[in-house]
Amino acid sequence: YDEEQKYIAPGVQSIALFSQIAPDHGRGAVITDADGREYLDFFAGVGVASLGHAHPKYVRAVSDQAARISVGSFVTGHRMNFCKLLSTVTPGDLKRVQLYSGGSEAVEAAIRLAKSRTKKYEVVGFWGGFHGKTGGVLGLLGDDFKKELGPLMPGTYNVPYANCYQCPFRMKHPQCGLFCAEFIRKSLKVSTTGRIAAFMIEPIQGTAGNVIPPPGFLEA
Repeated sequence: YDEEQKYIAPGVQSIALFSQIAPDHGRGAVITDADGREYLDFFAGVGVASLGHAHPKYVRAVSDQAARISVGSFVTGHRMNFCKLLSTVTPGDLKRVQLYSGGSEAVEAAIRLAKSRTKKYEVVGFWGGFHGKTGGVLGLLGDDFKKELGPLMPGTYNVPYANCYQCPFRMKHPQCGLFCAEFIRKSLKVSTTGRIAAFMIEPIQGTAGNVIPPPGFLEA
């Protein structure tokens, strides 16, 4: 870890800085670092290791594909089958998908889609929300991620989330009557031009500390 910090630039390695673990290999839910210490991995489930580390079927599938072709821009049977499978579980008429290499890229694409479809141009995020670190979404994030990175993309706004554990209005639910929802409506009426294309929201905020809103907030 210390040796790598001499050469890797900061800004995109929060997980590495937080854990300071240098894994050598993993099996299932257990990872082993370069010094032989073992850790029970409670993190990987949120990302690409949701099947567990080095699952035999996953290793075999990746190895087989790498031996055939490793460029993902072409049409492949695997990609076609994956997209087809997704179409069987998505609701309504959502039968077509776009594939991206990471969450930030997908969020940027979602913003473009919302603007294109609605012909509007404003996007609203919530305090504590995290949707990546690319330029287009910085204005939708909590304050910890965008310091000294302005000016932010025009047309992005940030409003309070319903965090009853640390209510920004110092109120108690349900006595508050979802005051935050009413505040959001009034704030956006004053702050925006009324051309909102999308709200970018985590129904349960992860990075902010697993913040679960009270019943009725999302509907409001």
